[in-house]
Amino acid sequence: MITMPRVLVVDGLAETETVLRAVLEPQGAAVERRRGITGMVAGTRAPQVLIVDRDDPTSGGLEESAWPGVPRVVLGSVRVAADHGERFLEKPFHYPELIQMVQSLLDLPTECRRVG
Repeated sequence: MITMPRVLVVDGLAETETVLRAVLEPQGAAVERRRGITGMVAGTRAPQVLIVDRDDPTSGGLEESAWPGVPRVVLGSVRVAADHGERFLEKPFHYPELIQMVQSLLDLPTECRRVG
C-alpha cells in the first residue's frame, strides 16, 4: 500500500493550511491542520513533516515532545536554536519560504518544487 506523505500543521491560522494544500496536494502530499494538542498524538499516524506555530498557546510543547525524529518547521516571532531535523521560520514569513522548506523536507521531485 502506498501512503501519501502527510504534513501536519499545528497553527492557529487556517490560511497556512489553505496555502499548503493548494500547492502540496497536487504534488501528492496530504495536508491536515489541527488546533490544540490534547489527545492528538495518541493514536495519530506520525506525519512526514510537522509545522508548529511556537507563538500559538494551543501548540505548547508539541515541537519538543511529539513524534521524535519527524522533521519540523517551527514558526515564531523570536528566533530559536534549531534542533536536528528542525527548521525555524521567523514571523512574519512569506508562504513561498515555508512551501520550499516543506518540499525539501518531503524530498519532492525537483520539477514539483516550483512556487509562484
